[in-house]
Amino acid sequence: MTDESRLFIAVKLPSEVKRYLARGSDMLKQQCDFSRWVYEEDYHITLQFLGDVNPEKKDKILSALPRCVQGTEPFSLKLSGLGTFGREHQPRVLWAGVSGDLDPLSRLQKQVARTMEPLGFPGEKRAYRPHVTIARKCRQPNFTLTPEMSSNFQNIEWQVRQIACYETKLGRQPMYEPVGLVSL
Repeated sequence: MTDESRLFIAVKLPSEVKRYLARGSDMLKQQCDFSRWVYEEDYHITLQFLGDVNPEKKDKILSALPRCVQGTEPFSLKLSGLGTFGREHQPRVLWAGVSGDLDPLSRLQKQVARTMEPLGFPGEKRAYRPHVTIARKCRQPNFTLTPEMSSNFQNIEWQVRQIACYETKLGRQPMYEPVGLVSL
């Protein structure tokens, strides 16, 4: 058994937003066939994926977490419909989009990346695309995203007040356990 932890840093969503997303997902499950639906407690907006780390590095990450939010005030985000990653008619990820105060979110993501880089975690090369993953691996061959589907994933707004370092616990529900939490 390895003592490594699979970690990522993310915006922690309020419970009411998670419940809203879960209700929308329950409606989608009647129309869409995905192999894995994200559990309600696991919804988040990833800021940086860190991967497998040993206990010593995990301690350094958790110690650095407060630096990730230095100078960042709470800001507002809202859900803005659905989108997909992967093939259009058989996507690998179904996600809820995020709109609102995207500039502070982008700055926060960059600050997380700058803080983690000296610890051995280089930032992503591709552009940051904030989203909340809803489901993975579409099993139907002719999936089509409709405006009606998206209507259950918009018009809810919230204040971003915390980020968390999550540890992935494969095979559990919830699968993502917060191991470090800091407030903006």
